[in-house]
Amino acid sequence: MDTCIENKVSNRTHFIVISNKESKNPHKNLKLKTAIAFYFGENKPGQLHQIFSDFATNKINLSLIESRPSKKEYGDYVFFLNFDGHQDDANAKSVLKNIKKNTAKLMIFGSFPIVKV
Repeated sequence: MDTCIENKVSNRTHFIVISNKESKNPHKNLKLKTAIAFYFGENKPGQLHQIFSDFATNKINLSLIESRPSKKEYGDYVFFLNFDGHQDDANAKSVLKNIKKNTAKLMIFGSFPIVKV
């Protein structure tokens, strides 16, 4: 096993510019992703399925799905998602509106272009 990860051709480093100002989509010709996190607050059967189904119904691809303990109590999680597209796209707006309605907290970190260097 090769322990020198910097020698792997498939490795990528991503840089993100963080701002407290929301930006519109100036990158019409670039592939975009949007990063969000949400927290249910109260655990009920089918909640996560409902959110994933909403993305599928709106034909939005999920490219990252992670869960992290909320540190509030055992079995309580915050979910992090990246999806293809800009947060201002009509389908994305619909999904985000539903997530906000069906969760205790939704955080939209923003949309960003995927630039291959």
